[in-house]
Amino acid sequence: MRIRVKELLSTGLVVGIGMATMGCTDTGSTIFIRQIQLPDAEDNCTVRPDPAATYTAAGFLDTSLGGGAYEAAMLVGNQMSRRGDEDTLRPETSRVQFYEAELEVFDYAGGLLREYTMPVSGFADPGSGTEPGWGVVGATIVDSDSAGAASGGGGQTVIARVTIYGVTLGGEEVESAPWDFPIYVCSGCLACIEPDSCDDDRIQVCNLGQDISPDCRDTNPNHACN
Repeated sequence: MRIRVKELLSTGLVVGIGMATMGCTDTGSTIFIRQIQLPDAEDNCTVRPDPAATYTAAGFLDTSLGGGAYEAAMLVGNQMSRRGDEDTLRPETSRVQFYEAELEVFDYAGGLLREYTMPVSGFADPGSGTEPGWGVVGATIVDSDSAGAASGGGGQTVIARVTIYGVTLGGEEVESAPWDFPIYVCSGCLACIEPDSCDDDRIQVCNLGQDISPDCRDTNPNHACN
């Protein structure tokens, strides 16, 4: 699948950078996953590529709500040095286009539940000095099949192991080191929050069943306030 995605990029998004003559693949020092950003529900669920933005150190997924999969907005750093030069009109080639995520999902005992790859989109400029540049990559890091297998028997913590692949504007393949993220997966265990009155503002949730308890009016179509 990686070959297919790379071929798609070579004929579309990165025409002209010489995919067939790329350098060696970097193995983890150039780009890295730092954390998972929490979308801002009060601002149309936007996500900022900023390490100071709100993030989560662990996930929670109730498969009885929403789509039954865990959607992550990963903050990815680019530690490449800048190579552009305004004086000589040399273009900047250290910017990175992310194109694929490789996923492995393990149960609490370490058994492999599922492995898969998926196309992604994202971009990160090079850093400045010792500070990396930042970009956001969205991916389904626990799919519905993995979540369904893990949610029975009262639920359990699974580990999503993620590797991100990208290519610089100079044609160099880069990849992150594998990065682990724990997610508690269950079915019917995420309690909703009842409003004090039907006139209360609804709790805004970006991904129903994920990380944040929803408003009971959004989970029960027969709620008295609906």
